[in-house]
Amino acid sequence: MQNFFSKFLGRILVVQFLFSCSSDPIQLKDLIGEYAGNRELSSDRLIIRCDSTYELQFRSSKGKIFRNTGKWKLRQDLPEITFHDFIFFNDEGPDKVIAEKNGSEVILKGDWIARIRITPGELKIMYDSEHEIFYYRKLLD
Repeated sequence: MQNFFSKFLGRILVVQFLFSCSSDPIQLKDLIGEYAGNRELSSDRLIIRCDSTYELQFRSSKGKIFRNTGKWKLRQDLPEITFHDFIFFNDEGPDKVIAEKNGSEVILKGDWIARIRITPGELKIMYDSEHEIFYYRKLLD
């Protein structure tokens, strides 16, 4: 009987821990900083600044660096972050070029809404949750 109560109490504590972890709001001090990309994003660098601006830096396989800047907004209740005027890059440059206007290329910019995950010691901005591709930064204690 004692073994049953020990297992039952253990399960309650695990569930309580999981709910408490998922309901903690993202702290701005944890969000602000420089992020590295994993896997397919390994040549990317994402910088989130305290003035609600961001910068994305992408290094192509030929060493060319492409940059994009814009504003971001945090939604703590979900938690997710929206990057306004975001451009995705590939090895050739901006991912989408719509058309030419007055002899210049027009680059498609849009909002990128990304989920945020906090794991022990890391904050992750998810690019592709299914394939575990993300930007991450180490959290300080």
